[in-house]
Amino acid sequence: MPRFVLGLLFAVAAFAQYDEPMPLNAPKIPAVLHGSIHTISKKEVTLDRGDENVMAFSIGRKTRFVKDGKDVKWKAFQRGDEVTIQAEEDFPGHFNALVVTNRRQAPQS
Repeated sequence: MPRFVLGLLFAVAAFAQYDEPMPLNAPKIPAVLHGSIHTISKKEVTLDRGDENVMAFSIGRKTRFVKDGKDVKWKAFQRGDEVTIQAEEDFPGHFNALVVTNRRQAPQS
């Protein structure tokens, strides 16, 4: 029995893959995502990508909002607006919005 356990441990160790952490100074490649705004607030915008996949993006001091080619405040956007978001991932699963640009305004109800 101990040989079996020892052999199993060696097999697991041999096939295990260790991902090295990304260096702190590694360049971040911005992601570009398209969809419609699901929610928006001072600190976060969520993007509905149309496939029942809603992604959240943090809004910070560096985030720019662009509508009709002009910089605007986040309040100029509303639920349903079709946008493009350029973002960077600072750690797995957490995105910071860099630029939110409108593609088409939501229909008025």
